[in-house]
Amino acid sequence: MRNIYEKLGIAVVLVGTDRLKAVIKRDEQVYNRFRACHRFGKLPGKKFQDTVQTWEIRF
Repeated sequence: MRNIYEKLGIAVVLVGTDRLKAVIKRDEQVYNRFRACHRFGKLPGKKFQDTVQTWEIRF
């Protein structure tokens, strides 16, 4: 993940359920790579696209 950001300048955004968080927490180094965690309800197609676009512009 760090290499993707450093080499390509692309932020890594993980999208998943609470299960994803549990899996990532197993590895402290991986878990600490993600500084923010945002919980959203279900985002329908267009709303999801708009949210991701906002993240891309902002970061």
